[in-house]
Amino acid sequence: MLGALVMVAVPHAGCREGSTSGATKKEVNPPTGSTASAPAAGTSTDSLPAVGRVGTPSPSGNNSDGLVKLDGPIPKPGVSPTAVEVAKLIRAGIESGELGNIDGAIDRFKTALTIDPESPDAHAQLGAALGINGDRAGAVLHLREACRISPTYGPAWSNLAFALLEQGTADEFTEGLQAARKSVELEPNNESARFLLAAALDRADKSAEAVEHLAILIKNHPEDIPTRLRYGIALRRSGKLTEAVGVFNEILAQNDDVAFGYVGLSETYLELEDVKAAVDTGVKAVELDPYSADGHVALANAYIESGDAEKALASARDAARQNISDARAHYIMGRAYHELGRRTEAYEEYDYLRRINRPLAGALIGLLRPETAAPPAAPNGEEAAPASDPADNAGTPVGVGVTDDKPDAAKIGDEGTAADDSKPKG
Repeated sequence: MLGALVMVAVPHAGCREGSTSGATKKEVNPPTGSTASAPAAGTSTDSLPAVGRVGTPSPSGNNSDGLVKLDGPIPKPGVSPTAVEVAKLIRAGIESGELGNIDGAIDRFKTALTIDPESPDAHAQLGAALGINGDRAGAVLHLREACRISPTYGPAWSNLAFALLEQGTADEFTEGLQAARKSVELEPNNESARFLLAAALDRADKSAEAVEHLAILIKNHPEDIPTRLRYGIALRRSGKLTEAVGVFNEILAQNDDVAFGYVGLSETYLELEDVKAAVDTGVKAVELDPYSADGHVALANAYIESGDAEKALASARDAARQNISDARAHYIMGRAYHELGRRTEAYEEYDYLRRINRPLAGALIGLLRPETAAPPAAPNGEEAAPASDPADNAGTPVGVGVTDDKPDAAKIGDEGTAADDSKPKG
């Protein structure tokens, strides 16, 4: 996942005529370690490092739940009693959210919308609250309404971008990328929104553009590790391999315990065809964080390219133990089984991948049956969201990217992830 929805920091200034908002937006923090940390041990992530929370205010405004103490809309002089009531309800909803009572906040925002169905503030706050509560569809619906009613409402655009980019179809990803661009256009100093845009651009194979946005962030915050890690990833994906190695090495020179720095190095060395260095840095990543699937996948990639299918299989199995539904691990297992002549087990991995990740299933079947040129069609003809290189290719990948945004069930559409008991025997 890319981050976390947060309730809009303050009501927007550029609202529709008659809006109850008049407050000035608070400045948001950069995506520092407190809002955009490197992956925790034992987790599997789509996009690494994680994107900072959109709209995160200054640390003094946060509570333990990551919500925000907000001022709420301030009615302008001479507005109607109805507008005043809507403003009070939104303020009360924000206060409920700050206290952790998200259901209470949702009720108040919904009540505000019964009074004024065209309140962009109420739609934006309700969308954020629904997203925090796990209702992604509801979040998207109301954030879209906020942006429709007030096209210059920057925080609503950034929260809409996050909700759309977190998971969904290719069309939703495209809309989310457009929303991220709009949020940065409206609020060029919103660094969390810029970081979100950079991550989305990188995922969409627009890594050169991502590099430009990340360079702006690094100029302002040269010590921020998550941003520098993402910068190294984008440099690698844009083909600037030597520069990427330099970025990862600089991070590790200052913080030699950042396991994901070694993951990035391992992948970059593999693209530079320095397989020994890829193996060595992959081993270091696993030593630092043996509970993360990402290090094991990087090491498995390096081993499979070195020609050691047995070690590749062992590392891929270790990755799958940390995350049973990690499609990258199952792809490498299938490839290793194929190289070891264990055809039945290779096809078991292919069958499992068909249920959780069709692009990688297509890549694997291209190895098992070279005459098969294209991956199976997604259910009901739905196009998958942008996948990592090389999972969106039908040919034989060099390896499955770890620092790439791996295509998982959430991005493929409505197939879902197979239950644990459906996993092929490894």
